[in-house]
Amino acid sequence: MRARDRGRAQILQSLDPALRVPGSFSGERRERGVTELARVFGVSKTTIYRLLANLEGHRYVTQNPVTSRYCLGARLGQVTCTAGPQPHPPAEADPYMEELRERTKELDPRPRVRERS
Repeated sequence: MRARDRGRAQILQSLDPALRVPGSFSGERRERGVTELARVFGVSKTTIYRLLANLEGHRYVTQNPVTSRYCLGARLGQVTCTAGPQPHPPAEADPYMEELRERTKELDPRPRVRERS
């Protein structure tokens, strides 16, 4: 699709809130309820429940059995991990990472680059 055509593309009405729901969770709002989400998005509780049921079926959200509220699911983490290059800690963190590795007896997961002599 050409760039100028993308601006004219119709937003798929059912997909828009389905993508906005996972984006509505944050560090301050780790769990959200059906009523709260319906109010935030201005749609019926039935609509939100159906969206959450679909998202839960694909593991993008999960329901807390104690509170009946929803939180982000494991699938989002999997998608995030495949989204692009992973950031590396800055070089300043190397001494701290080395100390932590020594304390935990963990191996360095980063590939070693051989220095040329």
